[in-house]
Amino acid sequence: MMKLNNRIAKNALVYIGGGGLAGLVSYLLMPVLTRYLSPADYGVVYMFMALVMFFVSVIGLQADTYFARYYFEFEKAVFAEHMGGILKVILFSMIIILGLVLILKNQLVLVLSVNGNLIVLSVIIASASFIGIFILRYYQLEGKAVQYIYITVAMSLIGLIISLVLVVYLHLGWKGRLIGVIIPIIFQAVASVFILYKNGLIKFEFNYKHMKDIILFGWPLVLGSIGGWVINMADKLFIAKMVSMAATGIYGIGASMGTIMAIIVDSCARAWVPYFFKNIRDDSDEKNLRIVKFTYLYAFSVIVMSFVVTCAAYIFIRYFLAKRFQASFNYVIWISLGQGIAGIRSIFIYYLIYKNKNYVLSYIIIITSIINIIMNYSLIKLYGPMGAAYTVFLTSIIATILTIGAGVYFHKMPWLYFIENDNLSPA
Repeated sequence: MMKLNNRIAKNALVYIGGGGLAGLVSYLLMPVLTRYLSPADYGVVYMFMALVMFFVSVIGLQADTYFARYYFEFEKAVFAEHMGGILKVILFSMIIILGLVLILKNQLVLVLSVNGNLIVLSVIIASASFIGIFILRYYQLEGKAVQYIYITVAMSLIGLIISLVLVVYLHLGWKGRLIGVIIPIIFQAVASVFILYKNGLIKFEFNYKHMKDIILFGWPLVLGSIGGWVINMADKLFIAKMVSMAATGIYGIGASMGTIMAIIVDSCARAWVPYFFKNIRDDSDEKNLRIVKFTYLYAFSVIVMSFVVTCAAYIFIRYFLAKRFQASFNYVIWISLGQGIAGIRSIFIYYLIYKNKNYVLSYIIIITSIINIIMNYSLIKLYGPMGAAYTVFLTSIIATILTIGAGVYFHKMPWLYFIENDNLSPA
């Protein structure tokens, strides 16, 4: 157990440290940008990113999960053929979705209250963003945490420099900030294809069977992914439509502070996933007990960290942000706790993926997203933007309870080892 904890802790600290450094770059921008951008400007940026995240959830058919699931099972040459198929699926999906967006452009502008050109651009940037994920997956699965961090920190620094130049010196407003977001995404997508190809992990050959396998694996996850987007991003769309774009900007700042927890739990998960997939197949009592004990330790830690993050966010917002954004702190505690609880859920997702029960994940997220939409509308109507923060917290609890229940049901583990007089003794 100690050896496992040390290995995971070491990688987790690298991911958290590097992810924290990359995130720190964004947070360092806030004291500057909140003095040059209005709440409405921030609202436009957050709405654009909400659209990008939506299209990311549908364009790639969750092929990054396919990448992680089968990376250790296929021979390198065979996996390279599958990776080529993944890129073709992304390209075809982008073309289809882009066509639909262009056809429905006027209706989308009316519903979303967003510039039509930004909606079109969000499809293209979402495709690039999804491609950029694969280099991070590759480094994660290979246990190359340092290289993973190089990429994330470098992209953050590029975005910081571009944003400062365009917003502060060239006074381009929200357009400058958007360009600072977009260019690093494009750079990472190019780097992803180049590095994977250089390492022999991409073959640009057309193979109908591989593409079919990717689509069959991913399509059950798409509805779930859309549901995940609803849970994480739809709050901004509701606030923009029901309150104002300025309120969206202030809420978005608070949400950004609360999602520091997302960086922490995501970093822990990245350190955990390679060990999990390598060892869960053994189904040995010793390794199963180690996995369970780590899960309990992790769950306790993220809840504690949620309160630590809230305290840090209060200091940051109170003393560093422009006064017109001070109200953003009101949303932090609920969003931070929600992200922490969602982080617990992420551990149990991999049991379902391992058992190829992807459809179960989709059902859970569809149910939760419907509840999320109802709650967002009802609670924002009652409490304004604060209702969206309540919704994040409540739907995270619901999704986590359902996912834990499914994970425990489909893959038996010694969850009650401490009351079952189990004689197992981990090394």
